[in-house]
Amino acid sequence: MSNKDRKLAGFDDVAKNPNDNTNNSENIKSNTLKEIINTKKSNTVYTGVYIEEDLSKLLNSFQQRGQRGVKSATVNHALRELFKKEGYL
Repeated sequence: MSNKDRKLAGFDDVAKNPNDNTNNSENIKSNTLKEIINTKKSNTVYTGVYIEEDLSKLLNSFQQRGQRGVKSATVNHALRELFKKEGYL
């Protein structure tokens, strides 16, 4: 495909209605994940980490099902539970 044939997608082509949660309850299997999606964010700091490919694919699938911040909230919840269990929190 030449560059002449390429066109930018319009806003309507890529935008999704943020209030449209019709598929969220059908796709999210766990009550914990439902809670994560509905939890308000606290103060956050960007931290870049490398994760394994299978975990990345799974997190990306949660993001597509939910709203903005689902991946971060999921990782925060998992780390918080691990640190509590190990006695760090």
